[in-house]
Amino acid sequence: MKKILKNGLFIIIGFTIASPLIFVKKSSILFNISLTDIIDSFASLLTLVAAVYLSYYLTREDTDNRILKEKLEEKLNFLDNSIQLLNESFFSSDDYRIKFTMLKKKIDRANLLLDNYSENFGYTNEITHIKEAFEQIQYTISNHIENKKSLLSILPDLEIPKDQIQRHIDEIFKILFKSCK
Repeated sequence: MKKILKNGLFIIIGFTIASPLIFVKKSSILFNISLTDIIDSFASLLTLVAAVYLSYYLTREDTDNRILKEKLEEKLNFLDNSIQLLNESFFSSDDYRIKFTMLKKKIDRANLLLDNYSENFGYTNEITHIKEAFEQIQYTISNHIENKKSLLSILPDLEIPKDQIQRHIDEIFKILFKSCK
């Protein structure tokens, strides 16, 4: 940032010195330039530099928000897909405990990232409900994870919290894209 300011200041000073040569209104003799012509040239140049800087800054900020929203959208899609994975085929393999633990950690990280930006975009309630529903899913699975038959029998009970998570993910999408307007 300091380098940009230093280079910008150098460019402004350089243009200020060179502006009488570039923007001279009286082209007959260089030394007959009045003080008002120099001030007028400097003001025009300063206006141009300010416009370029402001447009760059505002464009960069919009781009940063767009990139952030894309990353949040990726995490929301990951959550949605991960919740859908919790079905009978997921728990039918021999290593379902390890797979569930790894998936849980990934979902927790996604929830943490989404929670970090929830106040910025105004979806704090929705992410709280998502975390609560996932904790309910996690608690239910953890209570039955040792007995595969018992675990498979409670899977239909997970449909309600899974549906709640999807509903709140849809609400977050609405909020994110509402703020794009």
